Amino acid sequence: MVSEWWWEYQHYGVSALEQKARGRKKGEGRTLSAAEESTIQSAITGHFPEDYEIDSALWTRSAV
Repeated sequence: MVSEWWWEYQHYGVSALEQKARGRKKGEGRTLSAAEESTIQSAITGHFPEDYEIDSALWTRSAV
């Protein structure tokens, strides 16, 4: 792998070493729709889990 980078650098210069995009695109693979996310965010903002009778001291993914 390093030898490939070195070869590309020697033949194409610094531009060959630019980092390519990685990972998922923003919003890809989401479970909730934008409207559902907004509803949940509104419900938990300014509230504690115990306000909704959730047995958790903090807002966590599993608690929500």
